[in-house]
Amino acid sequence: KWPNDVLVDGRKLAGILIESRLGAENRVVVIGIGLNVGMTSFPAGLRQPATSLRLAAPRPPARAALASALLDSLHRTARLAFHGWEELRARFHQRDAFRGVRLRAESAGGACEGTGAGIDGEGCFRITRADGRTETLRDAHSLTPLASR
Repeated sequence: KWPNDVLVDGRKLAGILIESRLGAENRVVVIGIGLNVGMTSFPAGLRQPATSLRLAAPRPPARAALASALLDSLHRTARLAFHGWEELRARFHQRDAFRGVRLRAESAGGACEGTGAGIDGEGCFRITRADGRTETLRDAHSLTPLASR
């Protein structure tokens, strides 16, 4: 797993969680999407600033149209993933909010600080440490931007 937030102007609009079981005979993928649609305020103490479609879009779409567009996008993305990871990876790279950003990454193995270095060929998050080493984090579950020092 790696962080999977959808950001608008540095604020979290949505989160996506993908779980999979990829066996020789069966491939199962479950996708969960949480999307802030109509919220105008958020609880104090959130780890990360949030936004909603109502706040971020000049004219938010109707929920039915939004659901239809989301399903169409998921279908197109799944086709890309099955026919070639490189194009999907390139699209992700263009939208990677953490590439080149100083951050703290937390994973099952502990926490580390460095600069976001994108994802590798298997979709794992990479971080470049202060000493110049680039590490691959296969199970990063939290990325927190650090203030410039």
